Amino acid sequence: MPHAYTEDQLVEQPAIGLFAELGWQTVSAGDEVFGSTGTLQRETSGEVVLAFRLRAALERLNPDLPTEAISAAMDELARDRSAMSLVAANREVYLLLKEGIALSVSENDGGGQEPGRLNVIDWDDPANNDFLLVSQFSVTALSLLPVAPLEPFDDPPQPAAITPMAPTAPPITLVVPRRFRMVELFSSSLR
Repeated sequence: MPHAYTEDQLVEQPAIGLFAELGWQTVSAGDEVFGSTGTLQRETSGEVVLAFRLRAALERLNPDLPTEAISAAMDELARDRSAMSLVAANREVYLLLKEGIALSVSENDGGGQEPGRLNVIDWDDPANNDFLLVSQFSVTALSLLPVAPLEPFDDPPQPAAITPMAPTAPPITLVVPRRFRMVELFSSSLR
């Protein structure tokens, strides 16, 4: 039996229980099985959007929209925003969730495009939404730029050139104070 005084027992499990009481589906991904019949129906831990569930929810909330509109909305929601500031990226996704996604839909007579909006959340009837809480959700990202080891310099701080292991990447210059005693610098992966 798990010890009673752990973060899991004191914080995580009570929070999961509260969400379950509110009608949310809860899933533990601690021992996640990948694949189309797996725990979350994702192929790898690099997938952060549960595409199968998202598509089903968008289709349910927007039954009159064509498949192409649903696919375009999924692409917009999952678009890479890593080059944006965190504030700008969060604001953009917030507005998509709040206001829906603007799109053009082909008119029935085939005579052009009509502006429309795809709903991501049903604000009028919350019971129509898909509420899922996943605990122990693991995400693995690829390293963007592996770098070679770095030796510390004496005070005062000296510029240090780091040679990326990617042959086409330019060298990176950092100022490294001695107090940090950096012996190696690696680009890290989220685990």
